[in-house]
Amino acid sequence: MMLVEVSGFDYNRVGDRSSLEQARDRINRLNSTTVRNIIKTGMELLRIKPSLKEEKVYLAWVQAEWGWSRQDVNRFESVGRAFGEHVAICDKFDVSALYELSRPSTPPAIREHAIAAATAGTRIRHARAKAMISGKELPQLIVGKAAVVVDKSSPRFGQSYVVQAVDEADGLVSVKDEHGSRLVPLSDFGAEPEEKPISEHNSKKPSPAEVLSAELDVANLRIEKLEGVLRRLVMAARAGELNDTLLAAAERLI
Repeated sequence: MMLVEVSGFDYNRVGDRSSLEQARDRINRLNSTTVRNIIKTGMELLRIKPSLKEEKVYLAWVQAEWGWSRQDVNRFESVGRAFGEHVAICDKFDVSALYELSRPSTPPAIREHAIAAATAGTRIRHARAKAMISGKELPQLIVGKAAVVVDKSSPRFGQSYVVQAVDEADGLVSVKDEHGSRLVPLSDFGAEPEEKPISEHNSKKPSPAEVLSAELDVANLRIEKLEGVLRRLVMAARAGELNDTLLAAAERLI
């Protein structure tokens, strides 16, 4: 995230001009959208904020220097507050997962659980973070093995599929049964892979209404993922950097 000055800010209106200019320069050096630099930006904002005393001056400063809105600033601050002491393992988190887990509404115990999982080597993607927050851990599915839908709210409850591929970043699983291949939300499945043959499970053909409901579930997951990428694109555009990784991610989803 290349942070560039959008418009001038009158540094003469603050008491400690030197400290504020140094904070600006430090934030400008955090010139990418990596998880580590997002956390450090949040920490820097939290450090300098009390010296400005008035929030309207603080918000005028970040708006003038980087074009950030109050929502942008709140997100940076939340990330810095929640993960400032865990920069060493931050690369295990997707940016979108970091934002989910740092929301003020997320219980601290959930964040600690995610941090412990990341410390143990687990990659915390967006779908896994949301599952932790909702109280449902994502299953560890095995490609080529059968898995049974255990979410009772799913129109596919009780059905068994053979796992073809797992896309944890999108929260989707490519599966097949006797009726063909399809995409199913990862959260539909239980925590353990199912070893029984597919014929031993309920493989009845779903009704048209159930098929439509399942397709809507998948569409909603993709919309949610797209919204996350678009939020990052907007922030990168404001900062003056639209890198190839972000553009490629957006093109893959559109």
